[in-house]
Amino acid sequence: MCDEIFTDPPVRFTPQKGNKTEELLAKMIKKHKVTLPIIHVRQNLYLIGSQKVSMDFKFNSIMVRPVNSGGMFSAQERFETYITKNHRKFERKLVNYMSGSQDSLQTVLDKLKSGDKIRKV
Repeated sequence: MCDEIFTDPPVRFTPQKGNKTEELLAKMIKKHKVTLPIIHVRQNLYLIGSQKVSMDFKFNSIMVRPVNSGGMFSAQERFETYITKNHRKFERKLVNYMSGSQDSLQTVLDKLKSGDKIRKV
């Protein structure tokens, strides 16, 4: 089911005009053919698949720092490394949320973005 949903990006990332980090991010998404949803939450906080992360432009690259369940940040790594390592896990997690809750992908993403619990049916 993951391959069916994520063959093409189900939610396209659109960079905010004038935001250099997001403009570079959009180029990297295209270059690496990322099909996971990437959604801006607020300031430098984003939702990549099922994971909230902090993103900053440092060291000539986009650096990603995942936010754990307690609201604390984990180790920082390059966007390309993070996506390569985690994309399949995030695809499966989103599909599991959808099937468990009987919600659409957009509803699941909205709940993850706002921090709402995803209830199983």
